[in-house]
Amino acid sequence: MARQLEGLKPERVFYYFEEISKIPRGSGNTKAISDYLVGYAKDHGLSYRQDEWNNVVIRKKATPGYETHPVVMLQGHMDMVCEKTAESTHDFLKDPLDLYVEDGFVKARGTTLGADDGIAVAYILSILEDDTIPSPELEAVITVDEEIGMLGAAAMDMSDLKAHYVINIDSEDEGIFLSGCAGGLTAHLHLPYTYVEAPEDAISYELTIGGLTGGHSGQEIHKGRASAHVLLGRVLACFDDHSLNYGIAGFQAGTKDNVIPNGVTLELFLEPEELGEFQKLVDALQEVFLQEFKTTDPNLFLSFKEKSIPSRKIIDFEAMAKLTYILTVSPAGVARMSPDIEGLVETSLNMGILHLGDEEIEISYLIRSSIESAKYALYDKIRYIGALLGCEVDYTGAYPGWQYRKDSLLQKAIKDLYEEQTGKKGVIEAIHAGVECGMFDAGLKDADIVSFGPNLYDIHTFHERMDIASAERTYDLLVSLLERL
Repeated sequence: MARQLEGLKPERVFYYFEEISKIPRGSGNTKAISDYLVGYAKDHGLSYRQDEWNNVVIRKKATPGYETHPVVMLQGHMDMVCEKTAESTHDFLKDPLDLYVEDGFVKARGTTLGADDGIAVAYILSILEDDTIPSPELEAVITVDEEIGMLGAAAMDMSDLKAHYVINIDSEDEGIFLSGCAGGLTAHLHLPYTYVEAPEDAISYELTIGGLTGGHSGQEIHKGRASAHVLLGRVLACFDDHSLNYGIAGFQAGTKDNVIPNGVTLELFLEPEELGEFQKLVDALQEVFLQEFKTTDPNLFLSFKEKSIPSRKIIDFEAMAKLTYILTVSPAGVARMSPDIEGLVETSLNMGILHLGDEEIEISYLIRSSIESAKYALYDKIRYIGALLGCEVDYTGAYPGWQYRKDSLLQKAIKDLYEEQTGKKGVIEAIHAGVECGMFDAGLKDADIVSFGPNLYDIHTFHERMDIASAERTYDLLVSLLERL
């Protein structure tokens, strides 16, 4: 079969990219690609380690004259996101990707391309086989299941890793060099409740807070957008302040901790004589909220309508008061901006999940921070709110951040090289989201880390494409960086 990427440069990079694109490697389905990497190591006489999760470490000795230089890690992940068009018959468990070249880009017909992070694997394999590239000792670390929570890096034994410099190749914007990221955890507050009967003459209604912009709790948390759960707390507090007689029968609210909730629907019972005051308060609150969030959430609305609810059970009034208190006083949004990098959020909290279970209401908060102590200090605020109200609080999914280093020699070296080679200004940047670098920053002693990559567009979608010229420039930059180190 003819090679679809033949003639593209760097030749061996695109050769390996096409080879691994023949192997199904969606997250959770990495055994075949992991074994391919082991076979590669054996074929090239390189030492390797494959763990029970399918993470692979391949080592190459330093070239003559570089033996005393610090060890360098080349790092990426082997899994990819599997998305396809509605018309596609592609089977991600057995079919190779259908690659093609168009208008200076590599694409895949009807599916994600997997350049996130297949290009890192292709770069690494090309470098490891090329004995003409001068470099210190290399540790190639290729992890699994990055796309579903960095599970491979989190589970990996790093005790035998020796790298001082870590080069992560999992960024999508050429010329932007990532230098830090947030760690995170999800705090869970458990509020127990019982049901009581609504008054016989109470009428059931549905109240909706909707039209909010929402967004990603890492990338958009600093933009001042309204949180539906925070607004719900204000609505309930207003009802209480006006002694409105109502009862909550249920609600539909946010279900993902990393999404700023853009709406919530409340099912409630209201005594008939309260309807006029209820309408007046809802209208007034909508006006207040629209004034506050006219720029960030111009489509915000509050609405209510009569709705038949089969059961007349409502949440007991003590639990309802506690819920109002929690939604009102819980920290939300940005807790602190970085003092080192202008415009970067250091610490934040997103109250993303509001779930009504059979016996408890669970509220989940995604806490992010590039400072470990700040992350847990914010968790303590939730813990103490829970303790005051007799609620259990715990956390799951903790992962470390990667703190920005002003004195990073690696970041300076790659930025200087980029500017020398392209004549363009490089940018050192940190993000308020998690990347695998945080795991290696925590697992290695005094590691100097940078993350970069070629221009990739629309990753995680079937429109994903890779800029061929950018891929070549980025490979040249990587090779030059190894020589300079």
